[in-house]
Amino acid sequence: MALPARLAEGPLSALLAPVRATRTVLRPADVGGAAAWQTLVRDGYLHVLRGDAACPADSPVDRDVRAGLLAAEVPTGAVVTGRTAAWVHTGHGDGHALDLTYAAGRHQPDRPAGARLWQGPLLHHDTIHLAQVPVTGPDRTVVELVLHVPDPLSAVFAMARRGGANLSRARRSLERRTRAVGRPRARELLDAAEAALAGPSAAAALPVGSA
Repeated sequence: MALPARLAEGPLSALLAPVRATRTVLRPADVGGAAAWQTLVRDGYLHVLRGDAACPADSPVDRDVRAGLLAAEVPTGAVVTGRTAAWVHTGHGDGHALDLTYAAGRHQPDRPAGARLWQGPLLHHDTIHLAQVPVTGPDRTVVELVLHVPDPLSAVFAMARRGGANLSRARRSLERRTRAVGRPRARELLDAAEAALAGPSAAAALPVGSA
């Protein structure tokens, strides 16, 4: 595939000059098309955030930026949670998963294709808004991870280490639920996470990709 003239005429980094000063998120149309975007990603000038959204490799990305990328996919009445909330809070994972929850007793929102959607008790303080997108707060995110995600420990570690989660508070939240399918397993997972984080060789105990 032939590259656009802009790409062939000068250094790749020049493609970013018109937009990087005012935009954190760049899509193919911002840099001359799909071929240019893919080349910038391949050569390390752009870091992919999610789908066709990327940022300049040296640009800081916070949780509001990540949450904003989900705005068009979250149906009314749903709250971002689980793996997706862990990605919003910490950048852990690739952001491709879309885990959603909704409050018990409420009408079930439409489920986007490929998303996971489950019902659960949602108290007012369980949800925060980032870039106008409802997301479970750090402690509630940990509870949803250990209850609903098959292999959650790396995301739990990320939430505890840089996502603002407190595992003791998360445990109390888990125990206060009147009904929680999978509670024994969730307790074991929290036990394992707390033991690993408290131990002298915690870093060595972390699963690959959890740092």
